[in-house]
Amino acid sequence: MKKWILGTMALALLTQAPALTAEEDEKCEHDATICARDMAAALKKKGWMGITFDYDKDVGHVVLEKVFEGSPAEAAGLEVGDILLVLNDIDYVDENMKEVKEAYKGMLPGGKMTYEIERDGERLEMVVTIGEIPDYIVAQWVGKHMLEYHPAEEAASGGD
Repeated sequence: MKKWILGTMALALLTQAPALTAEEDEKCEHDATICARDMAAALKKKGWMGITFDYDKDVGHVVLEKVFEGSPAEAAGLEVGDILLVLNDIDYVDENMKEVKEAYKGMLPGGKMTYEIERDGERLEMVVTIGEIPDYIVAQWVGKHMLEYHPAEEAASGGD
């Protein structure tokens, strides 16, 4: 199944934070210290809802897999298993994924995202007030990038 990791990682990060644009198996072009600093600063400006989801072939829609405790999504009432049908008046279907991604790019702390979901056969509307990415999530993402694109052995040898 293709993973959609939009809750813990805003799609905007992939296009707006230079440190996150390195291709698979490609070294990041930035010095590790500068990269970590810039990446953390960029992430702190991005919005966060605190969800992860995946496309469920059986349901034919995107379904919430995780709602982080204490997250804006939890405060709005979203739950694991909710089926995402509409985001900000955009139907959550394959042909609209470009528009859905654009909506996520615009997520800023304090903004709102309106979902229409299906839960237990009932259609509901949920409004999520976007929050800031928590420090522990920022640390995880920066740490993952450092491990993948700034390996310790290269840093110790001065790199090539």
